[in-house]
Amino acid sequence: PLLLYMVVATVVEFIIFFVYYAMRIPAMIDTIQTMDDFMEIYYDMLVEVLQYGTEITALAAACTLPFLVWMTRKDAKKEAAAGIVPNKKAPLLKYILIAGICIPFSLGLNNLILLSDLAAYSESYQETAEILYSPSFPVQILCVGIIIPILEEYIFRGLIFKRIRRYASAIYAIILSAVFFGLYHGNLVQIIYGTLCGLLLAWL
Repeated sequence: PLLLYMVVATVVEFIIFFVYYAMRIPAMIDTIQTMDDFMEIYYDMLVEVLQYGTEITALAAACTLPFLVWMTRKDAKKEAAAGIVPNKKAPLLKYILIAGICIPFSLGLNNLILLSDLAAYSESYQETAEILYSPSFPVQILCVGIIIPILEEYIFRGLIFKRIRRYASAIYAIILSAVFFGLYHGNLVQIIYGTLCGLLLAWL
């Protein structure tokens, strides 16, 4: 599932950049005299496109979700054929309890990371944060608060955790899926944050 998302994200990014490039380059064709001119324009356009990194990531996530839903259903059919009884749907009270656990956990972890000044030691996190939080607040809520987390839950808890769980103990599946979740984010702050959150979410 993670490889699938990476492929879809690459295709989406390529299409967006190609369309943007095709729209912009005809107006600049007269200014291109050398390969250096071309590379400079190419780099400038790449920087312009990357300003919309959050929206592009959310679009890639939305394009990947139907495939992940299909994979989840396929896994459920395999489990049913193997005689694995699916978990019963949790009552509403448990969802309220989960929110009551996750909200203080996230706030506490945020505060610890802020107090440790860990972000100052991770240049890649600073770049990621700049891209993530550059859109307007409603766009952040939609992309970073809804679409991307749904994708991540499907990949790491819905598919990876469940698949590991078929062949290993719950503890092993929780730890491994959480480590994958942390490493997937690719920078020091989010590796720590993602791994700890991944442990909690997989346990829940």
